[in-house]
Amino acid sequence: ATHLAPLLPELAGGGEAPAPDAAEARPFDHVFAVLQRLTEFGPTLFVLEDVHWADPTSRELLQYLARRLGDLPLLV
Repeated sequence: ATHLAPLLPELAGGGEAPAPDAAEARPFDHVFAVLQRLTEFGPTLFVLEDVHWADPTSRELLQYLARRLGDLPLLV
């Protein structure tokens, strides 16, 4: 959170605790929020190397992002 705070001040602390069923999605929400914020500065390239070695959680993150990226100027 410390490293992401300049891009996402809401991560610096405070806020409400997530609902128990939303706890798993929250880290994915943060990754999406960072990518979304980066696209505000211009088109963005998000490079993932060696995806063929990805663990199940990383694959879930990719699926999560793919469903939400929509019209963002982002190339994965």
